[in-house]
Amino acid sequence: MKKRLLSATLSLVLSICCFNVSAFALPSTTYPLSEIVTYNGHSYAIVDYKTDWFTAKEYCEQLGGHLVTITSEDEEQAIIPLYRYKEYYFTGGYTEDHETWKWITGETFEYSNWAPGEPNNVGGVETVIHLNRFEEVFPNSGWNDIPSSSQEKFIIEWDTLQVYPTSFIVVNGYFLNVRNGKTLQIVLEFPSGAIFTDVTWVSSDPTIASVDQNGLVKGLKNGTATITITAANGVTAIVAIKVTY
Repeated sequence: MKKRLLSATLSLVLSICCFNVSAFALPSTTYPLSEIVTYNGHSYAIVDYKTDWFTAKEYCEQLGGHLVTITSEDEEQAIIPLYRYKEYYFTGGYTEDHETWKWITGETFEYSNWAPGEPNNVGGVETVIHLNRFEEVFPNSGWNDIPSSSQEKFIIEWDTLQVYPTSFIVVNGYFLNVRNGKTLQIVLEFPSGAIFTDVTWVSSDPTIASVDQNGLVKGLKNGTATITITAANGVTAIVAIKVTY
């Protein structure tokens, strides 16, 4: 999945609940996302990287979402197909006092699916929730409380179905002229709410018209070429470029 790097690695201090932990933001291109499933206007994916809970939280927010909050059995059933056997995933569930559980979004914590004997707060430091898949054939699952410093994969949730654009528009047209030796910026417009709007740009003949990864076209010699613009989910637009003196 090709996406422009988010901001360079940042040192930041996160404060939530009773914790104060330093963490580092993660570049979005480093850790691939699983397939995306949808439910009730929301989208979900696994981030295929193990890290601590605070870094996972920050990473999800950088991608325009948040750690998953599971507020009903129907929602959990919708995302269970993402789970892999014997893997564990952070959620956005946490506690401040080891008695009352909360979601990072402020949603009401009414539904739960704790595994037998959980939560048990081993060592007095188990303050966040992760998910288990503990049967290979039947995707049964359960929740467990663990320390926020544990290293786990995690599930991101977006409060939208427009994670990837279903289409996009070339604002300045699909048939463009550019002078030899001059440049032209192709401008795109994405549907409202789309989160991942980065694209790749490819020229059919870079000796006639080159294009950089910001959509800047340069006319190099007389002729015609096409610029293919492709979003991460495969949605494509093609622009015809004519280079003249």
